[in-house]
Amino acid sequence: MTCPPGCCPHAIAWRVMFWIGILPALLIVYIRNKVDEPEIYLRRKQGAPLAGIFSSGYLRTTLLASLLALGASKSVNWTGL
Repeated sequence: MTCPPGCCPHAIAWRVMFWIGILPALLIVYIRNKVDEPEIYLRRKQGAPLAGIFSSGYLRTTLLASLLALGASKSVNWTGL
């Protein structure tokens, strides 16, 4: 999307588009502050702390997934993709 021709000088056209692009982000911030979380989500959130992924039942899976993510990120950095 570009500014219509003659709408604004080329020197400030990018600024106009930047501020137009910020409008959806401001809408999201407003919605997130006004909409309450569902009751079922709040109940579930209270019962499952993040530290639970390091419990004995999930420790192996957590470590393997972490190593996989680390390897994937490093392969992208090393190959220059």
